[in-house]
Amino acid sequence: MSSHTANLSGILETVLYRFKRLLKKFWWILFLSSSLGVFVMGAITLRKPVSYASSARMFVSGQVALPESSSYREELANFYGTQVELMLSREVRRRAEARVQALRPELRPAQVSVSAGVSKGTSIFNLSAVGDAPDYTQALLNAVMEEFLNYKREVRANVAETTVTSIGEEIVKLEKELKEGEDALFEFQRRNNLPALEEAGNEAARFLAELKRRLAHQEQELNLLNILDLDQAIERDNIRAQGPDQGAETKTSGEAMAIVGPQQAYLQARQQLQMLQAELAEMSQVMRPKHPKISQINEDIRRQQNLIAIYRQQSIEQITSRKKAIQLEIRSLNTQISEWEGKALESSRGKAEFEKLRSIVERARAQLDRYSQAYRSVAATKNVDVELVSIMERASVPVEIRPDFMKSLFLGLAMGIAFGAGILLLIDRLDDRIVSLSEFEHRFQEHLIGHIPRDGKPRRRVRLLTLNDERHTFAEAFRNLRSSIRYMPLDGPRPRLFMVTSATPAEGKSTICSNLAITMALSGSRVLLVDSDMRRGSLHEFFGCEHSPGFSEVLRGHVGWQQVALATNIENLHFIPRGLSLTTASEIFLRPETDAILQGFLDFYEFIIFDSPPVLAADDATSLGPKLDAVLFIFRLGQTTGRQAKKSLDLLYGRQANVLGVVLNCIDPCMPDYKYYYQYAGYYSASEGNKRKKSHALS
Repeated sequence: MSSHTANLSGILETVLYRFKRLLKKFWWILFLSSSLGVFVMGAITLRKPVSYASSARMFVSGQVALPESSSYREELANFYGTQVELMLSREVRRRAEARVQALRPELRPAQVSVSAGVSKGTSIFNLSAVGDAPDYTQALLNAVMEEFLNYKREVRANVAETTVTSIGEEIVKLEKELKEGEDALFEFQRRNNLPALEEAGNEAARFLAELKRRLAHQEQELNLLNILDLDQAIERDNIRAQGPDQGAETKTSGEAMAIVGPQQAYLQARQQLQMLQAELAEMSQVMRPKHPKISQINEDIRRQQNLIAIYRQQSIEQITSRKKAIQLEIRSLNTQISEWEGKALESSRGKAEFEKLRSIVERARAQLDRYSQAYRSVAATKNVDVELVSIMERASVPVEIRPDFMKSLFLGLAMGIAFGAGILLLIDRLDDRIVSLSEFEHRFQEHLIGHIPRDGKPRRRVRLLTLNDERHTFAEAFRNLRSSIRYMPLDGPRPRLFMVTSATPAEGKSTICSNLAITMALSGSRVLLVDSDMRRGSLHEFFGCEHSPGFSEVLRGHVGWQQVALATNIENLHFIPRGLSLTTASEIFLRPETDAILQGFLDFYEFIIFDSPPVLAADDATSLGPKLDAVLFIFRLGQTTGRQAKKSLDLLYGRQANVLGVVLNCIDPCMPDYKYYYQYAGYYSASEGNKRKKSHALS
């Protein structure tokens, strides 16, 4: 959140700086626009005729409560706003003008402005009219109030009449529906005996319930027979036969047979077998297995087992027959249930039709009663005046209103300033020049290796740096540039051959080139400064020497470079002037001899700095740059345009020149995004250092 706030603050400061800069240059635009606005509004105010104002008041009155509830009511949620809009509507205005023309034909129509509002915390409407003719203005305001009330009465009357007509039509429709419903109900009662129909429906319902109960019982019995085995089924029937006679009315013939016949014989044979087996066990304790009695008992047991098998098969067949009988009875019950359900449904349908016809008649009769009551209520109250708004004060005598001359002048001044600011904003949008660090960083990706502040007035030649230069901020900027070049993280050997160039002339490249060479020499490095602008080079003027002989003669082989390298008043710094003007420098730079000369420089000096022509002015810089180790591109804030800088950099990149970075020149110390650099500029200045030395000596 704090980072976002800081970015927003930086943007606002940059915008204000750009505006101040534009205002400083184009202040006359703002002066002319504001003067024009004051003049125009003053002229309009002086030519404006005298106006007359009249006022009136209306209020929201009470209303008598009527016993009927169908009186006319207005929508109250937006009542006051609706009334104001209605007072100022075109229809009311048209009627008011026609009323004045009819009642006061001697008054000539004039332009009148009518306004209305509600007093805060009250139910009072304040109306006012302003026009050129006093009598017509007063008459029109009265007519507006009258026609407003008349229009509302007409609307109320139209609404009431429409409501009465609509209710009457609905009553006729309901009477017709009631007559048709009563006729249909009477015809149904004539064709059907309602008591008999109701008794038949009740009887069918009772018998249908009995059939469904019997069906459920038989389905349960069949399910049990399917689940139980033979012994479990016979045992169940035997228990039911021996128990009390409960639910005898529900027993079928199949159930009655379950306790007699093969099943009973099967039970008796099984009991007899158990007795024989018990007797055999008892005799086996005292008799041998081959004893005649034991043999006889074994024979009886085998015979009894055969009988059990026969009875078992007969019982299975009997239970199977019983299942079939139950299934037949279930199908019969389902058939009867379907028949009786149809009878019950027929009876219910008749009763439902009767109830439907009766409900239609009752609903139509109830609606007819309500509409009849509403019709009588609306008809009784439609001519009763229930107007809520009444005239409180009629239009006052018009008073003279003169234009507020000072207010008009201030309005003209504000409009002129706004118009001028718009023109300045348009100029700023059309101006492609970069004026701040943030703008440069936003539009360019090149590495920024130095910031050179503005020293002195613009267009004035800047003095070269000296050993104890008092321009601390200016000197410190070049020291930072020197450190950036020396310690820049690079792959491979450090660059020694530098070319300083710019996009266009007068961007300060010669000054930066000279001061950079001086700063490097002051650090103990052997430095050679070469003026390679052989068209309009001016470095010789900085060092107070002649321009010839110089670098052009060296390139053409007329002299050796050692003969033209001049010593300067800065230790370790030598300088080669440009020489005679040469228009074919780019061709000479491309010759192999130039490479040999450059190699000769490297044998004697640690750094060689070339001041070259602007990139867009000649082809010299783009011909020499690729032969050197690095190129420093000078960008003057407030002068170099973005298009010029981008085109120049593209030309250098296209020639495979190694653009080490960009140096921003002529930075305004008051610039928002620069004021944090060197904010303690005078802390270690030479004068401050001397003061500290004196203070230390005295102590």
